[in-house]
Amino acid sequence: MLMEHESNQHHNLENVSPSSNPGMGSIPYPGGAAFRVWAPFASRVFVAGTFNHWSETSHPLASEGNGYWSVDVSGAKAGDEYKYVISSGSDKLWRNDPYAKDVTSSCGNSVIVDADFDWSDENYATPLWNEMVIYEMHIGTFNDQPGGSPGNLNRAIEKLPYLRDIGINDIKIMPPAEFKGAFSWGYNPAHIFAIEEEYGAPKA
Repeated sequence: MLMEHESNQHHNLENVSPSSNPGMGSIPYPGGAAFRVWAPFASRVFVAGTFNHWSETSHPLASEGNGYWSVDVSGAKAGDEYKYVISSGSDKLWRNDPYAKDVTSSCGNSVIVDADFDWSDENYATPLWNEMVIYEMHIGTFNDQPGGSPGNLNRAIEKLPYLRDIGINDIKIMPPAEFKGAFSWGYNPAHIFAIEEEYGAPKA
């Protein structure tokens, strides 16, 4: 039985093609999502997630050369959780996507994120350098609830008119990448491409 399983796994590896979708991490497209990761010392790489019932072997990635691996997975979609299963020698490692744009927590699963986001910045213009008044904002404390949870991006937006009225015309946000725990200055990121869950994650 084990030999048959290994034979089927080898067959799957031979028939998989690398993705033609550009980018790193999970890249959603109509009807599915591409996955690409750099794992130069891996002998095999698979992606497991809610879209394949966390199967370790259903979706192998094809080697692209230079350490890159990728695959298109039909049916995978925004909101699905996933991890890479990486084989190197006798080791099998379950790892989060280093390019994940969202995670369930700093030590949880990676999440596929819809690439479309309306920044509503059509009429934006950067202030002139000699007129710029910068406010360095820490999202977690800017408009938080004392004794409660950290502030978030939506609560910060509520108070933007106040900053405008005192003359601020440029905001520098302190690091918002996903970090361990709920409270941090942001300089200990766990996932540098994901927005901290407490701050509202990518949708915020």
